[in-house]
Amino acid sequence: MEENNSFDFSNVWRIIKRYLKWLIIFPIAGLILSVLLTALIAQPKYEATSQVLIEKSDKGDLTMAEKYQADSQIVATYTDIAKSPRVLGKVAEEIGKDEDAKSITEKVEVNNQPNSQVLNFTATANSEKDAVKIADTAAEVLKEEVNAISPDGGIEILSKSKDDVKEISSSIAKNAFIGLVAGFIIAVILILIREFLNQSKSSSKSNTHQTQHTQQRRRTKREDLTQDDFER
Repeated sequence: MEENNSFDFSNVWRIIKRYLKWLIIFPIAGLILSVLLTALIAQPKYEATSQVLIEKSDKGDLTMAEKYQADSQIVATYTDIAKSPRVLGKVAEEIGKDEDAKSITEKVEVNNQPNSQVLNFTATANSEKDAVKIADTAAEVLKEEVNAISPDGGIEILSKSKDDVKEISSSIAKNAFIGLVAGFIIAVILILIREFLNQSKSSSKSNTHQTQHTQQRRRTKREDLTQDDFER
């Protein structure tokens, strides 16, 4: 058993040494190709964030705990309104460009930090201009809707998204790793195929040689028998 295991390991190591260049070149080629494709094909994305401030409850007859709970409920309610099809549908109408509530939902993220009265509208688009417009429009529409529902809604635009725009870098590192792994897998597959073909070819030659050797022995045997008969 130990000899077989040693033999198998030695055989694997022999194959690795034989195809070491493949195991290096293919992964590097996959890495370089994935990086180039990411840089040339992937479109840049821009992210813009607009903020609205929700004023705290001014009811004097509430305790601190009750005010905190009331403020938290207001923030949660306004967040739900901001994500509603009604608001996002109006945002889509103002943006145009064949946008609808569903497409705007995929481009806008509404969130707020714990214990904060600030709602963040973060929009992602293929251009800086579109990202800014979507984020600002979403904030403005929310303000209009809240004021329409409750005139003393207490919501104000805190900051425009033009002050907070950034380009989202493409996932070059992630794609490079994928290309590296893909190149290694391709190298292993090609090595296995080549080894299989080599073994098949070697086995075929061995069988052919064995057949020829057997035929030669038979001819020799027949010649010997014929010679014996002749001598008799």
